[in-house]
Amino acid sequence: AGRAAYERIGFTVTPRGHHLEWGTGNWCIMFERDYLELRGVIDPAIAHNVGHALGDHEGLMGIAFGTDDAEASCDALLRRGLHPRPVRRLTRDFELPEGTVQPKFSLCFLDTADTPGLMSVVLCQHLTPELLRRPAWLRHANGARAVRSVRSVVPDLAAAADRHVKLFGPQAIVRQKDRIEIRVNTRQTIY
Repeated sequence: AGRAAYERIGFTVTPRGHHLEWGTGNWCIMFERDYLELRGVIDPAIAHNVGHALGDHEGLMGIAFGTDDAEASCDALLRRGLHPRPVRRLTRDFELPEGTVQPKFSLCFLDTADTPGLMSVVLCQHLTPELLRRPAWLRHANGARAVRSVRSVVPDLAAAADRHVKLFGPQAIVRQKDRIEIRVNTRQTIY
């Protein structure tokens, strides 16, 4: 249903993927430097906490930031006093018309206490990006070319800004009277 809704409003949606280790599936709306991921449960027996989050509500579940080196980013975040989980590898079956391929990723999940206002945050290193970025998938009938921004509300703006400085570095945080902006290049290693 989610895929059909996004197609009706003019997005090109990729073929379905299936996260083998998690029991979830996804469709992606690809842009040149970022993407939206529509996710749902395929196998509830192994979906675990991801399945619970998806079963509780619809809407934004989390944010993934691209990194060129998940291990180095994880180590850097530990040195900054953050609490990332150890890097995990993930494979998914990507169901293409010409046959199934297996994109691979390295993921570093952050503790939600370290990312106020951003929900679930993961650093994602695409190990096989050539399988996901086809020119036909980057063109959308509605003219969309990128994710411009994501907004959230936090109870303590100053505390959120301080945590985000540890995550993104002081150069990425723009403090204003009633808001903070986090300006992040989506294809950078977060050190």
